[in-house]
Amino acid sequence: MLRHVGHTACVTRYGSNGAGSREWTHLTMDGLPCLIAADINEKTLICLACAQKEASEPHSVAFYGKEWTDHVNTFHKDEVNVGSAKEFDWVVLRIGPLHVEMNMVKTFFLQLTGRFSLAVWPKN
Repeated sequence: MLRHVGHTACVTRYGSNGAGSREWTHLTMDGLPCLIAADINEKTLICLACAQKEASEPHSVAFYGKEWTDHVNTFHKDEVNVGSAKEFDWVVLRIGPLHVEMNMVKTFFLQLTGRFSLAVWPKN
């Protein structure tokens, strides 16, 4: 999904040049999607050595989480330092206002139902 956004937003990492291209963009998401995107953002790495050798698209030399370790152990086991870069370093994540509104409503109803349940709680 983030790659699709990058292509659509004409991010330079995906080959866009000239007028209308950009180095970064911000994405606004609600709670859980934002947490998932932040995890993907942190853990998806591009192997710079393979990207230079193959002169390929970033997604063909990008690895998520344990895939990165497996790749280094398989293809670069004799190399001391394998260069990497975050694939989605162009993403600036923001939590959307709907997330804040949902938390406010949830807090309101929890307080309301808490007061109600205490009022009707059987007393001995």
